[in-house]
Amino acid sequence: ETGQHREALRCYEEALRLATEGRWRAQEAICRINVGLTHVSLDEPAKARDFLVTGREMARDLGNPRLEATAMGNLAFVYARSGELEEALELERETLARVTRLALPGMQASCWWRTSHVLFQLRRYQDAADAARQGVDLLPRIVGSLDDESGASAMERWTGLVENGVLAGVRLDDPATVFRFLESGRSGVLLDSLGNRKRLGEIAIPAEMRELEAKHRDRERAALQRYRRALDQGEDVEDLWKEVEVARDGITEVVHRIRRDARLQADLVHPEVATLAAIRSTLNQGDALVLYALGDHHSFFALVIEPDSARIVELEDGKSILEIAASLADAACQPLD
Repeated sequence: ETGQHREALRCYEEALRLATEGRWRAQEAICRINVGLTHVSLDEPAKARDFLVTGREMARDLGNPRLEATAMGNLAFVYARSGELEEALELERETLARVTRLALPGMQASCWWRTSHVLFQLRRYQDAADAARQGVDLLPRIVGSLDDESGASAMERWTGLVENGVLAGVRLDDPATVFRFLESGRSGVLLDSLGNRKRLGEIAIPAEMRELEAKHRDRERAALQRYRRALDQGEDVEDLWKEVEVARDGITEVVHRIRRDARLQADLVHPEVATLAAIRSTLNQGDALVLYALGDHHSFFALVIEPDSARIVELEDGKSILEIAASLADAACQPLD
C-alpha cells in the first residue's frame, strides 16, 4: 500500500542520513539503493533514478560488484517503466553479464525476466520467448539449492518468466512454445503443492542417492561462497570457479543416476518438462486435451491439443469468464435435492 511505502521511505531516508553523517560508505550505498527502490514502488521514476545512479556509483567505488549489479538491474527496470526500452535493454545486458560472472542464478533469472518483458514491449516476441526460456532453464539450479536469494518476491519473478514465455508464444501463434512454458510452470507448481522437496525426497529416493546428492549440493554451496567472497575482494577466482563447476558436474551426474535407477520416484523430485509431441502421441483419435491460461490484462486463451494438431484459441474477456466460473463453482457446491 502507498501508506506503507511512504513509511518505509521515511525509515530509509533516516537510515541514509545517519549513514551519511557517520561516513559509513557501504551502508550509505545500500540506503541510497533502498530509497531508490521505494521510489520505484511509489511510481516516482525520476527520484528513483537519481538514488539508484548514485548508489551504483558508490558501490562501484567501493568495489562491491554484487551491490552495483543490484542497482543496475533496478535502474534498468526504471528505464523500462519510463518507456526508455532500448536503454533498459542495454543496461539489462550489462547487468546480466555481471551477475553471470558473480554466479548469482537468482539475479540472472530476474535479469532474464525483465529482459523478456522489455523485448515483449518492443514486439520482439521470439526474442522475448528465448529470454524467458533462458531464465526458466535456471530454475532447477535455483530450486535445487535455495539460499538467501529465495523468497516470495523472487518466486513471483520466476512465475513472471513463465507468464512472459506463454504470452510471447501466443503472439507468435506457436503452440509448442506455449505448451513448453505452461508445462514448466506446471512442474514447479506440482512440486510446490506436494510440499517440501527434502521431505518428498526422503520418501521417494533411496538413501544412498539422497546422501550423494546432498553432498554435492553442499559442496556447490561452499564453493560458491568461497568464489563470491574472493570476487568481492578482488582476488583471482579462476581455480575457485573450477571447484563450482566440479560440484555442479557431480549434481548433474547424481540426478542422472536417480533418473536412470529410480525413474518413477525421480519424476516426483526432479520433474522433467514434457514436450508437445510427447503429449500428442498419448492421445487417441477423437481425444483433445484443452489447457486454459490467464494472459495479460486478464484475457484468457485455450491451448487445444489433438493427436494430429495443436492450436491456440483466444477466449472472451477474462472478467466474464471468471464470473461464469465463479457461478459454476457456486452451483457445484449446492446440495442436491
